[in-house]
Amino acid sequence: MSELSLWIQAARENWHWQGQGRPSLAQIPNANQESVWDYPRRSALLPITQCSTVRARKDT
Repeated sequence: MSELSLWIQAARENWHWQGQGRPSLAQIPNANQESVWDYPRRSALLPITQCSTVRARKDT
């Protein structure tokens, strides 16, 4: 699965924020805080061998 599907590659080309810096919408963290924007990385699509279940709460 090292090669990405063409549709994934095309979608990534349209991303506005690709990890080069903190976007203007991201809040600056306070003292002794960290932000997820300080550790940018692309989403990973990884194969798994286990069965997984996705559940959604009705009250969200």
